[in-house]
Amino acid sequence: MKGVVSLILCLLVLVSFDAKADAFDECRSANANWYSCDNDSDCVVVLDPCGWPWESANKQFSQEAEQCNVVAGSVLGCVRYGESMGTHTPKCVDNVCVGKRK
Repeated sequence: MKGVVSLILCLLVLVSFDAKADAFDECRSANANWYSCDNDSDCVVVLDPCGWPWESANKQFSQEAEQCNVVAGSVLGCVRYGESMGTHTPKCVDNVCVGKRK
């Protein structure tokens, strides 16, 4: 009986981690055009699923990307962002907007 309970707990933990990892990729994979770019000036910083300014999206779709991240991040238990955690600069890398740490 103990083995069955342990197995169920392990499975629940694995499912929880998988859902959290998916939250960070959910918006990008479903809406690739929101993150496409030709140069750095196409990209702006948006809040990631934890509400931190570490994500970058095409400026034409920045509101949509940020709103999607808020919804996707609702399953996460993120720590509160602090300025000491650093900031990111929006960059266009291989025609995709990404946040690069300053």
